[in-house]
Amino acid sequence: MMGEKTISITFLGDISLNAKYNELYEKGEKPFDEIGNVLADSDLVVGNLECFAESKQGENQLKKTTA
Repeated sequence: MMGEKTISITFLGDISLNAKYNELYEKGEKPFDEIGNVLADSDLVVGNLECFAESKQGENQLKKTTA
């Protein structure tokens, strides 16, 4: 068909930074540098990030205890 475009999608498995994302970020380390060229060549990258989102705001509802 005319006008068709091919896109490339890269799927990553489970991504675990072992609760060190903030530490890596603060040090300026880039954990995906070694595969950066593969990721950059893809139109879309999909991965499952295995970690908690952390913030200085809000409250973790799972850590609440009932008294």
